[in-house]
Amino acid sequence: MFVDVRRSKLPKDLSYFWIPQVLIRPVCRSSLVLVDCYFSRHLGKRSLMLLLSRSLRKVPNLVTAAPVESPVLYSDGCNILHYVETLTHLGNQIECGDISEMLLRPQDARSGKLILELTKTMLRLLCYPEPPLEFNQVYVLIALDLSRKQSYYVIDNRVIRSAILEEVIYGNLGGIKLFKS
Repeated sequence: MFVDVRRSKLPKDLSYFWIPQVLIRPVCRSSLVLVDCYFSRHLGKRSLMLLLSRSLRKVPNLVTAAPVESPVLYSDGCNILHYVETLTHLGNQIECGDISEMLLRPQDARSGKLILELTKTMLRLLCYPEPPLEFNQVYVLIALDLSRKQSYYVIDNRVIRSAILEEVIYGNLGGIKLFKS
């Protein structure tokens, strides 16, 4: 249940920061959305927090902060809740082994032509939940809480991060609880 999103467009004052890749992982039956950020090693943690607070402040309408270069569920202005719902639906089919016929509901038809790429991306990331980093990149997992606007957590501890991703991949979603330190 993952989708690959390309580089974000940032406000002018943050244009020297860049996020080469952002992966958004919806956590089904939960108000959490997990965001994998790959960012330049030169971007300090304080700057990252500033970047996130500016870029993600539109939650739950996360699409406003998402790049337009990748048309998957974004160019048509879908909101994040519909996006999560769609990926949940597709993810369930993939988990059941049904990838031969990906049936979309009428409201998803506009994204139908991109279904193959979306499926490939999800399958690839299910096999490789933590892709290798390019030189000078840092990887963190960010959890957005959709029930509380602008509430997010940066998880840079590898052990905790792996445990959370394992919960997501194997479906033990009830065990994910995040608290601000």
